Amino acid sequence: MTVSEALEKIELHDSSLDSIFIFGNGAVHIGLSLDEVWNKNIEPLPNCLILASVYEISEFKIDRLNIIGSVNVNSRPNYDMAFVTHGNDEAAVVEIEIEFVAGGILKLVCADMVELVFRK
Repeated sequence: MTVSEALEKIELHDSSLDSIFIFGNGAVHIGLSLDEVWNKNIEPLPNCLILASVYEISEFKIDRLNIIGSVNVNSRPNYDMAFVTHGNDEAAVVEIEIEFVAGGILKLVCADMVELVFRK
């Protein structure tokens, strides 16, 4: 599914970042502890977002791990893919911006594809 489709299913506001794993093949796994009040209609709650093709992490500054603001997804149609060796040529390129408390931010440029992993 696309990143926007995933964010229509879950709400990251008031959730927290548990982990971030960056793999050599371009994949990034973002472990989450989703807020149960904002996501009360989802059972079971997903606990991980898997981005299979991340091209760059353009900004990463965290003081605390709580997600405070909205998550912005912006299209990057003219992104230079010349250096990318692990990308999906068919997927659109997007920039994901996650805002944390105390001025923290995580910005990723990636293929517009995400997988939600649900806890059991």
